[in-house]
Amino acid sequence: MDTVQHYIGGKLTSGASARRAKVYQPADGSVAREVVLGTRDDVDAAVRAAAAAFPKWAATTPLMR
Repeated sequence: MDTVQHYIGGKLTSGASARRAKVYQPADGSVAREVVLGTRDDVDAAVRAAAAAFPKWAATTPLMR
């Protein structure tokens, strides 16, 4: 089964948690994949990565984005 990971700082990561949740296919109710549930540390890492990336992103023109 496919597992949806976190994307933090330009990299896929499994995160610190062993907790997972099922993602259901709405058309038929079957389990399509599972998603890794984030911890407080995962969220903090994502916020730090976003804050570090923001200046370069903000300086990029909309056309280049």
